[in-house]
Formats: sequence, structure tokens, C-alpha cells
Amino acid sequence: MRKLLLLFILSTFNIYAFAQSLNQISRIDKLYGLTNYWQEVNYNFVYLNKVDKAKWNESYKRLLADVDSLNDFEYYLELQKLSALLNDGHTQVYLPEYLQKQLTQSEFGDFKFYTDLIEGKVVVVRVSTTNKDILPIGTEILKVNGQEVQQYMNEKVKPYLSVSSPHVKDKRAAQLLFRNTKGSAYHIEFKTPKGKTETLDLVLAPTENKDLYPQFPAVDTFSSKWLKNGIYYVKILSFEKSGIYDDFLKILPDLKKAAGVIIDIRYNGGGSSAVSRKVAQHFVKDSLIYGAKNQSRLIIPTDRALGSFLTAQDTLEGKKDWGLNKEETLMYYRSAQGYLYHTYPSLPIKIAKDVEKIIIPTVILTGSNTASAAEDFLIYTNDQPHIKRIGAFTNGSTGQPLTVKLPNGGEAWICTKKVTFPDGTEFVGKGIKPDVKAEYTFRDLLKNEDSVLIKAIEELKSRLQPI
Repeated sequence: MRKLLLLFILSTFNIYAFAQSLNQISRIDKLYGLTNYWQEVNYNFVYLNKVDKAKWNESYKRLLADVDSLNDFEYYLELQKLSALLNDGHTQVYLPEYLQKQLTQSEFGDFKFYTDLIEGKVVVVRVSTTNKDILPIGTEILKVNGQEVQQYMNEKVKPYLSVSSPHVKDKRAAQLLFRNTKGSAYHIEFKTPKGKTETLDLVLAPTENKDLYPQFPAVDTFSSKWLKNGIYYVKILSFEKSGIYDDFLKILPDLKKAAGVIIDIRYNGGGSSAVSRKVAQHFVKDSLIYGAKNQSRLIIPTDRALGSFLTAQDTLEGKKDWGLNKEETLMYYRSAQGYLYHTYPSLPIKIAKDVEKIIIPTVILTGSNTASAAEDFLIYTNDQPHIKRIGAFTNGSTGQPLTVKLPNGGEAWICTKKVTFPDGTEFVGKGIKPDVKAEYTFRDLLKNEDSVLIKAIEELKSRLQPI
């Protein structure tokens, strides 16, 4: 009896301690953090013109009213939900470390598996080796906690995701389907590749088990190899470090021998635009390389003040009784709305004469993870007749984030820079379109194949001259 009483006391103490750990932020700090973030977005977010302002402001006011009832974790989830209304991948809310530690993803003790979106279905793509017969690779998730999986993602996952492009949000929701606080319970209905429908009841719990099937070898950030038919394959996972360009220079002798090149940036999330430009310049036939057109919000308080007295009706003919023509009236009105932009100089950069060029049939592989500086790479190499893009639409997210401190070590990003192709063509929010569409398939998953790479090889072989 004494032992049971002691266990009860310890359990009660642990629950109390856990609850206390989620109530560290004062009411004032919560209100200040929320209001500061909301105002910084209003002042700096470059795509404010695309935001439903009524919904944005009502969500802010509703959260103001609810702050007292929220613990720290719930408060940050609501901030993430507010951020998600902006639909931008470079505008995020990051949890403080002590809250981040409360989360786990796809780990249910020794039962561990990961999901992804393939051909429109949420399927198991990796699983702990000991459980691969229970949840075979290719198993489709049908329902989660009694809801159809798509409905569950729409209601429980997507509202918290800050993502620019709809196709990326769909994929991210499938990948983060089982991300929640430790102890969260799931009733899962699934269908195996053989067509058998079964259920599982699992509870999120961190594990040290790293034994996953299928096993993937470690991959360097920069790697390359020869394929058949004189094709040279280059895989770049990041443009983050300047050393990437050093690695590229080392393979130039091989590239100069190649009949064709495949540059795989499907899983390149970006990094430095300067690094991506240095690599890109070797594949540009011209002596000039053209980068993106960049814009940021232009805030002039006096112009905003004048525009605050104008209406949309005034912009149709101009405020003639003020001596303002149509263009001037529109400028002041847009200034008050926050829709004026500064355009940065975007002169082409001259490529040095000693840069060795690789002007041979080239394929660049793209996917939904191709983002930011990797998308800049595609802009630099755009309209080159010897280059073809094969794969899926890119991530459609880039820009310069402003960092904003949030209570107890949290942080927010706010995108301040609009990036387009040099002619103004937009890709943020939809991705850069491939010349030839090819995506990872269900068959690729089951057979451990790469049909996108195979298509790139076939494309090059049809264009190659014998070497």
C-alpha cells in the first residue's frame, strides 16, 4: 500500500512538474510577443498584398482574447497557425527548445515508420526493420483516429504549416502526419500493398532505434560519378557552404570529357545564391549571367499618411481637387495600403573570361524540395538551349527572412524580399515548372528505382553525339 501511495505521489509530482514547465511565459510576454510579430508582419511581409487582411486581423484579435487560456505550447501552436495564414515558406514560427523537446515524429517506441505523398496517396516509405512485415513499404494510410487521412491532414496538420506552394503543403502534411507531443495516441487504418486492410493503435514515444528499412547509404552534400554513354552525374544537396564550389572545380576535368551532364538538385533546399551562381556560370553560354529580380516593400510614412485619406474610388480618375493625377493618386493610395515596392538594381553579372564553360547537353533534375538558392540556380541557367529541366515543380519559396525574437527563446521569420525571374515572371507560391514532368512513383518505391533519373538519361541519350 505504501509503495502504491509513493508511486501515486511521484506520478502526481511528475504531471505537476510537466504542467509547470509549459507555463513559463507570462501573460504580458505572450501578448507582447503576439502583437510584435503581428505588427512586424504588417510592416515587413513582402506578400502582404496577397493576404486576406480581414481574416488575418480577426485571427490576431481572436488570439489576443484567448491568450489567458493557453499554456506555452498551445500559445506557440496558435502563433504557427497565425503564421500559416500568410502561405509563405520563408515566414515561419519556431518553437523554443524546451517546447521543441516535447515533440516527436513517427516514433512509437521501437515501432518507427515514415510516410510520404506518392501519386496522391499517403504511404509508408521507411519502417523499423523488425516491423517491416506489419507495415510493409508501400502501405497506404487510409484513416487516422477515425478520419479519412486527407480530412485529418486538412484539419489537424495543414493549418499549422507555413508553406508557399499548395503541392508542397500536401507533401509536407503527409510527411508530418504523425508529429505531435509525446504520448499522443493514434488509431491507424491502413492497406498493405497486397490489399489487406488492418488497424494499429500506437502512442508516440521517442526511440533510439535507428535500424530502418530500406537502409540508405550516407550521402555527401556534393557527389558525382560517371554513368554509361559518357554521361556525368552531379548531385548537389546544398549551396550553403563556399566549399561546394571548390568541390565543383575539382570535377571540371571530368565534366570537360563528358558527352552530357545531369545535375541533380531535387533535394537541394538552398543556401547561398552566390555559390549557386558560381556553379551556374559554367553552364551559361553567354558572357553575362542574369539573376533574379528582387523587390521589397517601400514604406514612406508621409506618403502613407496622405494615402490614408484616399479611397479606391479616388484612384479611378485621380484626386483632381488635390491636384493629383491618376498615377499620383494610385501611388499614394497603394503606399497607405503597404503595396509600394522598391526594386533593387538587377544588372547582369559579367562572367570572367577564364571561367571554363561546359556547353554540352545538360539535364537539371528538380523536385518539390528544390528551394531558395537552388531555385536561383534555375534562374541563372534559364533559357539556355543546351539545358533541359526534368522532374517536378520546385518548392516555390525563396526570399530574405527577417528574424523576430519571440518569448522564452522562440523565433519568427518574416519574408521581406520578393523574388521573380528577370522579366517579372513569378514562381513563389507555385514553383518553377520543369520542361519535362517526371515524378517519383509508387513503382519506384517498391522496386527501389529512380524513374526520374532514368528519364533524364533517356533524354540525354537522344541528344548525345558519340564520343
